[in-house]
Amino acid sequence: MDSMNQNCMAYFQEEVRQYKIMLDGVLSKEYREYLIRKLLMFQYVINLLKECGNDNTKTT
Repeated sequence: MDSMNQNCMAYFQEEVRQYKIMLDGVLSKEYREYLIRKLLMFQYVINLLKECGNDNTKTT
């Protein structure tokens, strides 16, 4: 995985960590749903970055 992918991965992993912390707090139903959607989106991006990183290592 190249440096750019590693930086992106670190960013999104930190976002996921922070959203999980926020979800443990007292939130309105609407805000909780918003955070859950964002969390799923970030986890999807992390999975794509992992796949992209694996593909890069296979071709080099």
